[in-house]
Amino acid sequence: MPKPLGYYVDFSPGDESASDELRDMFGEYLEKLTSKEKFFLIAAIAAQQAHDLKGMISPAVHAASSGILCDKDKTDLTGLLAALIDYAKPVHHS
Repeated sequence: MPKPLGYYVDFSPGDESASDELRDMFGEYLEKLTSKEKFFLIAAIAAQQAHDLKGMISPAVHAASSGILCDKDKTDLTGLLAALIDYAKPVHHS
């Protein structure tokens, strides 16, 4: 079962944040977005996040990305995308 946007991001309705705007425009579950539009937003956000980080992309990662992009199993690619997003989250130690 999908969770509402507020489960993933900290915002208050009416706070005029990007998350609040998305929720207002596309619904609490972003249900008014097509899959293509969701992937477009994922790509845009990921590109900005990568740009903001220091460091270079290794040749091994460039090579691996070519192989990944040739994979035609969309379920596997979506699962890999979910895993990468989860692994990229900052780790907070108590």
